[in-house]
Amino acid sequence: MITRVPVVSMDGKPLMPTTSRKARLLIKDGLAKPRRNKLGLFYVQMLRPVGTKTQPFSLAVDPGAKYDGVAVASH
Repeated sequence: MITRVPVVSMDGKPLMPTTSRKARLLIKDGLAKPRRNKLGLFYVQMLRPVGTKTQPFSLAVDPGAKYDGVAVASH
């Protein structure tokens, strides 16, 4: 399973997530800086302006008797 790292723009708006390898390269090249939110979750913040386009996605919730299911899908 490939781990995805959240990415935010310079002004804190969410962008499409990236792989952990790409996140490490962005930090190493000085294009992004590592950050942590209030819950301690890791994400990267871009230091240069980038495009703001994101992919459309669908979210589905299946409330079951014992467990709740959540599915996220994109093209």
